[in-house]
Amino acid sequence: MRKIIGPAHVAAIGALVAALGCGSGQPQAASVAVPTVASSATPEPPRAPPVQQALPVRFVIDAEYDASRIFGMFRIDDPAGLESRAASMGIDVALARRVQRAESLAAVEAEIDGLVQSRHEQHGRELIRARNHFEQLWNEFGPAFTEVVVETTQHGWFHQHYECVVSAFHPGISDWHGNRVAVLYSHGTAQKRRILGHEIALSHVFQVVRTLFDEAQLSDRQVWALSEITAVLLLEDPRLQRFCGPSSSEYFRTSNYPQLAVVESKLRTLYRNRSSFAGYVAKAAPNLPMR
Repeated sequence: MRKIIGPAHVAAIGALVAALGCGSGQPQAASVAVPTVASSATPEPPRAPPVQQALPVRFVIDAEYDASRIFGMFRIDDPAGLESRAASMGIDVALARRVQRAESLAAVEAEIDGLVQSRHEQHGRELIRARNHFEQLWNEFGPAFTEVVVETTQHGWFHQHYECVVSAFHPGISDWHGNRVAVLYSHGTAQKRRILGHEIALSHVFQVVRTLFDEAQLSDRQVWALSEITAVLLLEDPRLQRFCGPSSSEYFRTSNYPQLAVVESKLRTLYRNRSSFAGYVAKAAPNLPMR
């Protein structure tokens, strides 16, 4: 059996474990230093760069990515819970526990590689069809999504393009510091759009917030909570609902992250009443879960 997880993906696993160990506790108010404006005059909100076309997104099928993320996802303190995560990926929970408890990647690498190779061979044609479908959907959805995200966050993209892995396993994965996301191949049409938009929006918002607050002010876990909720709010823009459909006003109460429901309610009010995106982030910060 060929080795699926390559050296580059092994290096990425450490970053994934650090990035996705998030949101496991009940939200509590955190003490956060909120930036102040030096002048007494009310500053004019920054203008968003003009949107000319959709953010370029390249859709790929990547077995190595799938394998490395299986190892990474089961090694973190997942706020969704191990059993729920395994079920969402179609993986036996006993394997998930073996990965979680393994002393090293080498102890479970052959088992993960075998599973990934088997599923990619079994669903290869469906993965290709899904990749083509994603490309079609992005051509329709991408321009409006790009306009909403850039206009609302008042910040241009941090990357010239994004890459989306059409995954055989992962319902949705974002990238806090980079430009690579993943969405499951078998989602329905509306879910393909919604989850793709959510993961890219989450990545973008996380990086916008990091221009306003450093790690001494807000931990990655807190920025994740803010970005996770804000991604949902961005997709509720009327310009996007015809693509993604409506979402519940209590989205997180029935999601994989019910611990965000209390914070969601507070952030919805702040988001609705925002005068600028930076102002919304500053007011949201003290309401985020503890580190």
